[in-house]
Amino acid sequence: MNRTADSYRKISINHLQFKVHADPANQVNLRTQSLDYGISEIRCWCKGRLADVHKVKTSELKDVHF
Repeated sequence: MNRTADSYRKISINHLQFKVHADPANQVNLRTQSLDYGISEIRCWCKGRLADVHKVKTSELKDVHF
């Protein structure tokens, strides 16, 4: 899924906000991967480079389909 970084360099998914190391107004590609024990990893890519990695509970991403 794609998101656009706001002026505070944040993106949101289902009311969760994440700070990313991307310039404001840049397109950020989000790739999710399920890990063990109900944890998912969200990798943020910007301009072909890995910008950030965030780990969240899979239950918080209930509306996101893998």
